[in-house]
Amino acid sequence: MIRNAVRAGIAAIAATGAVLALSATPAFAACGNKCDGENPFSYTYLEGGGVGAPVNCKNSAVTPENTDTKTYLKYANRSIYIELRYSTVCRTAWARTNAVGWTINTYSYKADGSFRTSTEQHTNSTVKYSAMVNDAGLTAKACIWVPVSDTQVCTSKY
Repeated sequence: MIRNAVRAGIAAIAATGAVLALSATPAFAACGNKCDGENPFSYTYLEGGGVGAPVNCKNSAVTPENTDTKTYLKYANRSIYIELRYSTVCRTAWARTNAVGWTINTYSYKADGSFRTSTEQHTNSTVKYSAMVNDAGLTAKACIWVPVSDTQVCTSKY
């Protein structure tokens, strides 16, 4: 009986010429602007626009390959890095470093290249990452302020 109902539904779709598109990506595949300023290690996002499984953005984080999204610098005989992290599920970005006591930023840019928003974090022994910015259809870069020189070293945009 169920099989017949399914066949009838398929026949009805075929008769109207409608096209049925299936996608592995939910319609709301990113958390959007509501993730701006959120902690990637503690924020829980519900996939599928709030109807799917809860995920933590850090769990799908990658440092994008084949771009300058990780930059090294020498400071006081230490190798310091700043990198841009990207969550493939949440479609967000944030800065991460190994430096303690430094200020890091994540800058977000619109599709036309104009500035959208930013986050700032003063790092300590336990927090060496910034808050997230929405990166769905946007670009972001991570920067670190170099002490004494008051200059920023940044990754490329991704």
